[in-house]
Amino acid sequence: MKRPGLRSDMEFVRSVVAAVRRHVAEPDFCTTTLAAEMGYSRMHVNRRIRATLGCSTGDLIRLVRMQHARRLLEQCDLTASGVAHVVGFRSASHFSRLFRDTWGISPADLRKQIRHYSDIHAGYLTQDRRTAQQIDNREPIP
Repeated sequence: MKRPGLRSDMEFVRSVVAAVRRHVAEPDFCTTTLAAEMGYSRMHVNRRIRATLGCSTGDLIRLVRMQHARRLLEQCDLTASGVAHVVGFRSASHFSRLFRDTWGISPADLRKQIRHYSDIHAGYLTQDRRTAQQIDNREPIP
């Protein structure tokens, strides 16, 4: 039975995640400031997040930051310390440690993997173009 006046749990989680995304660059953004922005007590936000997702509100905030950090590392040329700053960390080493704990790979190693796969992909494209050109010219493929 739905409790009167309260949004569904998933609507609540979506609004929490949206609030965290709006403030992702703010190092001091925490459960207390999140709860104040949403108009609930800190304990109410903590209870609803734990009941819905099984994690703490602090863990959810960190996860949203880490997801944003991963997207930035995959899609932008920012350094790891630049990404750390963009997602609200004052310390690049603390960011790197939490990133590795979350994803099982350091930001630097993730960036190396991306470059490696980009190089391989570029090599395939070059090979494909050569093959297509050979086929267009009816040249035998070596």
